[in-house]
Amino acid sequence: MASTGPIKVLHFGLGPIGVGVVKQVAQRKGFKIVGAVDIDPAKVGRDLGEVAGVGRVLRVKVSDDARKAIKSTKPDVVVLCTNSSMKKVLPQMEAILKLRVPIVSTTEELSYPGYTHIRQARLIHAMAKKAKVAVLGTGPDVREFDENLRRLVELIAGVLPQFSDVEAVNLGGGIPHPYRPGAPRYDLGGFRSLLVEAAARLASAGRRPIRVEIEPGRYPVAGAGLLVCRVKDIKQTETNTKGPGQSFIMVDAGFNDLVRPAMYGSYHHISIVGRGAGRAEEPFVVAGPLCESGDVFTRDEHELLDPRPLPRPEPGDLLVLHDAGAYGAAMSSNYVSIGRAPQVFWDDGRATLVSRRETLDDVVRAECNEPLL
Repeated sequence: MASTGPIKVLHFGLGPIGVGVVKQVAQRKGFKIVGAVDIDPAKVGRDLGEVAGVGRVLRVKVSDDARKAIKSTKPDVVVLCTNSSMKKVLPQMEAILKLRVPIVSTTEELSYPGYTHIRQARLIHAMAKKAKVAVLGTGPDVREFDENLRRLVELIAGVLPQFSDVEAVNLGGGIPHPYRPGAPRYDLGGFRSLLVEAAARLASAGRRPIRVEIEPGRYPVAGAGLLVCRVKDIKQTETNTKGPGQSFIMVDAGFNDLVRPAMYGSYHHISIVGRGAGRAEEPFVVAGPLCESGDVFTRDEHELLDPRPLPRPEPGDLLVLHDAGAYGAAMSSNYVSIGRAPQVFWDDGRATLVSRRETLDDVVRAECNEPLL
């Protein structure tokens, strides 16, 4: 869409990421914010500058009606920051594309759609082609980690003069790991520069050399581990008052083995090994054997069921959850007295058992009946 003046922007979604984008756009030349949309009643009707904490009035009222806002403001582009799931943003994108407006979205799965939701990707492509506009998926910005680390360094620098005996500062971990196929990898070369910058800033604030420490955490180990489980059954539930029916792949691993998806909806790529591996993909929920409704490996960031496109396996096939090297075995448990899974080290085509499967004797070994008084 051609524009002879500043690029007119409408912001759709004013959560933490959306607000951050508003702040960036508001301070840059060549852009003019003309509209804002959000469904939060506490934000609707207020000035966008106030909602986003820009520090000045933007003379843009937040609306809860996307179609009306787009038609009245006629933006050159809509910046969509509502959800990380393609399936969740698809209706919003369809409404925008029907009005023939280009989209830039922070939706994580839009940065590598062919790996996760090929059907939705093709649909979006067809709608954009028909509207003769572009759809750009930026995904998450790994530079946010750098910016947060700089903020932490500045916070510490502000109080460092009060602690004359401090010799080292631990900046923690959190280096991003690309859990989704095709996601961008973090640049360790840039991280080195960031740490050198931090050491210089802290030395200046403390007026003495300060050693900077980090905890690499998940970065070197997350991708080094896999959780391998076996398919026990395929079952189908019917639509009822609680929601639509789903196809389930039932496996012999549960949140006692890998708790991250059940605890906070984290994503782990899944692949099938066996007779069903080459079949066409279908939407499946992958669930474990535990007596908890939360024993599900395919959940979104809101901890709701999030069916994954997978080939239909056969009972006995293997199902592999990738990137389980961090917070996998370390956070596993003996829930309902199940022994922890064995750990196998694979190196250069050779497998070595480094931790055997726990037995019931292992589980109850610490139990005792000793009087304390």
